[in-house]
Amino acid sequence: MKKVYIYDKSCCHANAIEELASSIRERFADETEVKVFDLNQKDRSVPIPRSLFMKMQTDGGKCLPAIVVDNSIVTLGKLPKLEEAIEAIRSGKPIQTSQNCGCEQSCC
Repeated sequence: MKKVYIYDKSCCHANAIEELASSIRERFADETEVKVFDLNQKDRSVPIPRSLFMKMQTDGGKCLPAIVVDNSIVTLGKLPKLEEAIEAIRSGKPIQTSQNCGCEQSCC
């Protein structure tokens, strides 16, 4: 079973992330475990892969949102379209995107 973890700070994309996670769950059913982690919540333990942690340390969190599949980062800085996410989950290879989340808020 593949593990698909989506990381973000909830101020920007909470609804979009939940919609994407729900669509991924529906698409892959019993093939994946999909979890969403809000990094603004300080009261819970979050399993962050070392590579993502290091990226967050160097860019101050601008790499969020991020999607990790089986400990491999497949997206940074932008939520992919569902089709892109499906391909990345299947292949385990990163999606080439710009580091712009597209939101109008200053939190990103």
